[in-house]
Amino acid sequence: MILRAIQECWVQIRDPRNNQIVLSRLLRAGESYDVPAIPGLLLTTGRIEALVVEVGGTPSRAFAEQTGVRRDIVLDPERFAAAAPAAGAAR
Repeated sequence: MILRAIQECWVQIRDPRNNQIVLSRLLRAGESYDVPAIPGLLLTTGRIEALVVEVGGTPSRAFAEQTGVRRDIVLDPERFAAAAPAAGAAR
């Protein structure tokens, strides 16, 4: 699973089992982050509309029509894969 920024946005990925921060940084437009295959990771972001999740190279519509700050989104590849692909979202 890959997080891809289509606009600049801050992201934090946390492992709730030990409360360890896996990633906390500003992603610039066009940057991506390969999410580790660790079950239960949580995403917090300041601009959900600036992110696209890709599973197996296919963009997900899981964040479609959402805006603003979102906290503790479970990064479950199956959930994102089940969302309809986003037309033209891959960059």
